[in-house]
Amino acid sequence: MSLPVPGRRLQVLLLEDSAADAELLLYELRRAGMVFDAQRVETESAYLAHLDPAPDLILSDYQLPQFDTLRALELLHEHELDIPLIIVSGVIREEVAVECMKRGAADFLMKDRLGRLGPAVLHALEQHRLREERRLAHALLREREASFRLLFAINPQPLLVYDRATLQILAANRAASAAYGYAEAELLALTLTDLEADANDVEAFRMVDIDDGGWTCSGAARHRLRDGRIVDVQTTVQPVELAGRPAVLLVSNLAGPAPMTPHPAERNGSANRTSGHPAPAPSTDPESGAAVAPLPCQR
Repeated sequence: MSLPVPGRRLQVLLLEDSAADAELLLYELRRAGMVFDAQRVETESAYLAHLDPAPDLILSDYQLPQFDTLRALELLHEHELDIPLIIVSGVIREEVAVECMKRGAADFLMKDRLGRLGPAVLHALEQHRLREERRLAHALLREREASFRLLFAINPQPLLVYDRATLQILAANRAASAAYGYAEAELLALTLTDLEADANDVEAFRMVDIDDGGWTCSGAARHRLRDGRIVDVQTTVQPVELAGRPAVLLVSNLAGPAPMTPHPAERNGSANRTSGHPAPAPSTDPESGAAVAPLPCQR
């Protein structure tokens, strides 16, 4: 068995008014090879007193003279405690047991079938461990996103984040708002298509192969500002995740108004040659039939 902390004894709280029944539960835990310390309580006040520090496991009879499992689960919720609670009862209706499970009970079993107790405890503890890992991962992700948002917001370079599938703009910093002439709320109502002056550029962004987070892709494009002017832009894209959503960070380096010259994608792949990699074979826009050059990527 894997204890919550290696080398520490499992801390078990018994919510049980029968000393004899409590001994049977502890016997089954020992028989399953568990090493533990146990405390038995019968009242709500004693139960609350033993929730700090929190035990690793609660084994609860459903109905006690002054207390019941539903109230025990309610108190766990009120105190924001995630402690596996297994109902072990002599008599309990199925609909009541189901209601307890909906309110957070890890499992339930009858006192005449205690042979299931060991496996039930192991399963409940494993599920609790997985929940803790997910909580820690989500907390770390939130911290990283908070740091990203701060650096994103104050960066002097125009930055946009767009959805990989839809090209919907998900975030824009102040520099992007100033550069493109849109308020942030207006940018968030647009897609990358609304900014691109050339449909081929949009198709190139759709074709960027950035499944591997180590890829960064650069290229030249022409973007349309809010006032209708078209400017040359040197872009760099990098895959990111925003609130668990696959997205792309677009860094824009805007120049002045674009001269009437051929689009960079049409200049014999010159942008591709600067990346140090062979130029990818151009694809074809399914609507216009025009050649579309994927953005060059490098690690």
